[in-house]
Amino acid sequence: MRLHLRRREEKKIASIKNWTLIYGRRKTGKTTLVKSALKYDTYIIIGDVNNAITQSDEIVRIEKALEEVKRTLKNGGIAVIDEFQRLPEIYWSLIASWAPSGILVAIGSSYGILTSSPP
Repeated sequence: MRLHLRRREEKKIASIKNWTLIYGRRKTGKTTLVKSALKYDTYIIIGDVNNAITQSDEIVRIEKALEEVKRTLKNGGIAVIDEFQRLPEIYWSLIASWAPSGILVAIGSSYGILTSSPP
C-alpha cells in the first residue's frame, strides 16, 4: 500500500502546473519526493533568516538565492524553495509578484508554515 501511495504522489508532483505548497511533518520525505519526481530548474534550501543553500551546495545570502529563483520564474521555469517556513515574511510578497508564467514549489513543515501569517 505504501509503495502505491508513493507512486501516486510522484505522479502528482511530476505534473505540477501551478504554484504549489507541499507541507507536512518534519522528516517525512517531502524533499526526497520532490527531488526524485520533479524536473526543476532551480532548487534552494533556506538555511536561516540570512542564508540559503544552492543546488551546488554553496551557502549564499538569501537575496542572491532568490535572484536565481526570480530569474527562473521570469523565464517560465520551475523553482523549488525548501524549508520555506524559514524564509522571512518580508520576502513573501516579493516572490508573489514574480512571473506568473513560472512555477514555484515551496516545501515546508506544517508547523512552521501554518503558524506564520499569510503574505
